[in-house]
Amino acid sequence: MSTFVKSLLEAPAPLTIGAFFVVWVLMWLPLAIPLAIVLQWRPPNVPTVAQKIPLVLSLYAIAPLLLWWTAHLTGASFSQYGFTPTASLLTSLAAGLGLGVLGVVLLFGLETGLGWIAWQP
Repeated sequence: MSTFVKSLLEAPAPLTIGAFFVVWVLMWLPLAIPLAIVLQWRPPNVPTVAQKIPLVLSLYAIAPLLLWWTAHLTGASFSQYGFTPTASLLTSLAAGLGLGVLGVVLLFGLETGLGWIAWQP
């Protein structure tokens, strides 16, 4: 491990967090630039939804890789961050996802019932 990485790991938390986000963006740019060209998006223009979604998905798709790399550099395991693959965790994840989907369904149902939404065929 280089001395720069060691000094960064021992730096104050705001600096370490800032470096994490800088590295995240630098890792994303090789994906984002060709994707922006394919989607015909030019940065001064506001992206459309059809352009924005693939760009954001590509940004978040590399997050697990960066988190794994960060954990590897620090010598930490995901269990030290609170992520232990147990049945309890899977149950909680399923319950959270279920509540989220139920909440969205209830919200759209209420809005439809109040006439705030006109569904198109």
